[in-house]
Amino acid sequence: MNKKKIICVHLLNDFSGSPNVLRNAIDILGENYEIELYTNKGEGFLSNLNVKYRYINYRFYKFPLFTIVALLIAQTQLFFKIIVNHYNDNCIVLVNTVYPFSASIAGKILKKKVIYYVHEVRLRNWLMDKLTFKIASICSDYIIYVSQYLRSQVAPRLKTKSTVIYNTVSSTFLSAQEHKKVSDSNRLVFNVILIASNKIFKGTHTMIKLAEEMQSFHNIQFTMMLNGEKKAIEELKNSCKDITNLLILDSSYNINDLYANSNLLLNLSISEDWIETFGLTILEGFFYGIPAIVPDIGGPTEIVDNNKNGFHVNTRDINEIKEKIMLLYDKLDIYKEFSLSAKVKAQKFSLYEYQKQLTQVFKEVHNL
Repeated sequence: MNKKKIICVHLLNDFSGSPNVLRNAIDILGENYEIELYTNKGEGFLSNLNVKYRYINYRFYKFPLFTIVALLIAQTQLFFKIIVNHYNDNCIVLVNTVYPFSASIAGKILKKKVIYYVHEVRLRNWLMDKLTFKIASICSDYIIYVSQYLRSQVAPRLKTKSTVIYNTVSSTFLSAQEHKKVSDSNRLVFNVILIASNKIFKGTHTMIKLAEEMQSFHNIQFTMMLNGEKKAIEELKNSCKDITNLLILDSSYNINDLYANSNLLLNLSISEDWIETFGLTILEGFFYGIPAIVPDIGGPTEIVDNNKNGFHVNTRDINEIKEKIMLLYDKLDIYKEFSLSAKVKAQKFSLYEYQKQLTQVFKEVHNL
């Protein structure tokens, strides 16, 4: 008997959080389902998986009009490819983020079950926000949210049967982590890291300002690992070359090596512009015992226990962030407590629990 298929759809393959989450889901679902993946040819977390690839033409452009045109072309391709390729398939359509809306329309027309994996509270473009969430509300049979906060904000708009499945880290990450233990006492250089897309609303400029204002603390190093076009990252590096305590890396750097040599993780997303709905890098850092400073709203507050394994802060308040950094830098006993608490909290987001919940959702949808 042939395996039931899952048609996974994600528009932009890169090294950001949502494709990373989908990669973890595919690793698990591939044990019981045949997976076909629709995505673009970009390099990212969805590259080189044990799936059947069906590529679409999509990329992000610096000029919004170009991106809109590319999006329309990609949506059209998606719609017709799914209609043609899966007309007779026994399959479930898994739409990752609300962006690939034409895939859910095609799934609905073909009378396939459609599951949305939702990561966004809202989209920055008002019209796109209204359109994508409206289509999701009409076409979805089941919705997976990545945090309780996200569900509380979005569920009233979608009104579809749903559950919360917290993200986890991959078995590959865990295997690498076991061989790269970070030492709580490795404080000759106190490395403060930010891992994010190269976007202002992700707090990159805040990180630069922190480094600039703390150059007098010679043992504190700031490191940004950025996802995005390498040319833009190089331009940012050149503009910051006089800030001697700031290192900027692109996503080709080994992330486990970075965690193994870091002491504190920052998530500096500006809440007025972008609310984090989970924060997978926070959890990855916790597996290494790295405390975190995160926004005081959104999904990260469900990972970080304030004053226990990190801090919730107003990410626009530079002085508050500096104060928390200095507290963990100066007080080794407090730092060690926070580090141990981070490791303990990480175990609540186990791969086993994620696998159990995800498998149950697909069994339930299969029987709808």
